[in-house]
Amino acid sequence: MKLFRAFDLMVILIMAITFLLFFPAASNGAEVAHVFQDGQMIRTVDLFLDSLIEIGDALVLQVEKGAVRVVEANCPDQICVKTGWTSSPGIPIVCIPNRIMIVIPRKNDQAIDVITG
Repeated sequence: MKLFRAFDLMVILIMAITFLLFFPAASNGAEVAHVFQDGQMIRTVDLFLDSLIEIGDALVLQVEKGAVRVVEANCPDQICVKTGWTSSPGIPIVCIPNRIMIVIPRKNDQAIDVITG
């Protein structure tokens, strides 16, 4: 007894193609990240322009393939560096000692609602 027949494989292949056509890979579509210091936006970063960006003498950001991370920071705990890459609107990068926050806005709402600090 064969585990899969040719017909079974063809049905699985058709189902996979149909799934990919109707449910494309999820993308938040965000094109920028906003950098805030002391509650004020100090910079907008293009997420599709691969680069290293210095934020004063406090942080160095790396932007690559639609995501951003902190690669260097002068703070003692390095939590912002340990956060790693983010490309999602719901996951900000925060450096409390330097009072800096990197936020990716939602696709349908490029404005930030509230910044506390």
